[in-house]
Amino acid sequence: TLLRAAIDALKPDRFGQMGPAPEMAPPYRRIASRAALESAAVRFRNCAAGYVWETGADEMALYVREGDLPALIALKRDIGGWRLAEALAPENAALSDEALGDVAEEFARAGVRLGPPVRTIEDRLEELADAMNRVQAAPVTLRAALGLGQLWR
Repeated sequence: TLLRAAIDALKPDRFGQMGPAPEMAPPYRRIASRAALESAAVRFRNCAAGYVWETGADEMALYVREGDLPALIALKRDIGGWRLAEALAPENAALSDEALGDVAEEFARAGVRLGPPVRTIEDRLEELADAMNRVQAAPVTLRAALGLGQLWR
């Protein structure tokens, strides 16, 4: 089916082809050490330091946005490449839509994917394909073929 083809198209043909997290110009600064991660967690008063394993394994990249609207930005690596996974102000406060839009635009320009993880997209397509397979087509009758049965219900 078309949905199964879309699911298959999400999967890479070759493995090991993903590049490093993007280099970002100021006001962004990549967190590149455990000390910097712990410092950012204290500064932003959040649990960022708990992501040392993912960050150390290069499955996640964290950036601090300096300036009037400081933010901590997380990128996650999935089968589709680097994806914007989170962007929050200190104490995990939401950024304004304008500030979040700026962050998303700047990271998208650097090649970062926006939207849900590829696995979530695949799961949604699988659920839809399964639901469509459960739907039984109405039997075709002469009345249905003629479009009758809409007048008197």
